[in-house]
Amino acid sequence: MARLKYATPRQQPVNSYIPQHLRDCKFVFVRNDAVRRPLTPAYQGPFQVLRRTDKHLTIKRANSTDTIAIDRTKPAFLEKRQYDANPALRPPNAIPAHPSDAAPQTSNDTPATPVRQTRSGRRVTFPKDLRKYYYY
Repeated sequence: MARLKYATPRQQPVNSYIPQHLRDCKFVFVRNDAVRRPLTPAYQGPFQVLRRTDKHLTIKRANSTDTIAIDRTKPAFLEKRQYDANPALRPPNAIPAHPSDAAPQTSNDTPATPVRQTRSGRRVTFPKDLRKYYYY
């Protein structure tokens, strides 16, 4: 036991996945690392990238700049909308020429079973064996 030597631990590289598009994208989403309530989005953004280094991005966020780690970001792929700059290129509001076939057909027939209303105005149908009783 006296001859055993202490072995130094191996250095494990900490690799994280960084998307290739993150090198040249103009906008990014930023991950919110805080404990979140259910059904809240994990990412905020998109934010404009002002400057980038190997490990950090400087983004424009609500009239201020933030420097964040590149591991917390993912690239944002936004559509290029040419007609936003020129109002003449905006497409007109499209209205279908004929009504859709999926619209339900309304009928004026009276229902086969009588429909009753509760005191609160809710329409209910009672079971057949309970129809002989009176409801107020």
